Amino acid sequence: MSLTIGLDVHKDTLVLAINGGAQWTTTRSPAHLTALVKKLGRLQPSLIVLESSGGYETPVLAVLHAANLPVSRVNPRPVRHFAKASRIQAQADRLDARVLASYGATMQPPLTPAPTPAATRLATLIRRRRQLTETGRREAPSRDG
Repeated sequence: MSLTIGLDVHKDTLVLAINGGAQWTTTRSPAHLTALVKKLGRLQPSLIVLESSGGYETPVLAVLHAANLPVSRVNPRPVRHFAKASRIQAQADRLDARVLASYGATMQPPLTPAPTPAATRLATLIRRRRQLTETGRREAPSRDG
């Protein structure tokens, strides 16, 4: 039987749920992420599903990729539609992780490939360019007066 895990990512915490089974919460500290990867490795999941969450998921995704764990980053919208279709209305962290696990087991979203070093470097450069552009806009003298 395949094991699907839903992982709900927040700024400081991670909430995990095994489809039809246990659930737990951990912090995003480096030590806890290391322990989490070991635990997930022992569980040997067929799929770990997490939502895009404003970039909070990126470091978690990188750690899961580094451990060669099967992970899929999904768009939150289809997951919300899945929850509604499943008649799940409440929104709570533990419930979200359970919905992600159920969504992954049912819909089998494709695995998210690890980014290449070139793609990672390009994303870093684009992010820095946006920062510099915004700083330039804020610091430029006003043309009004």
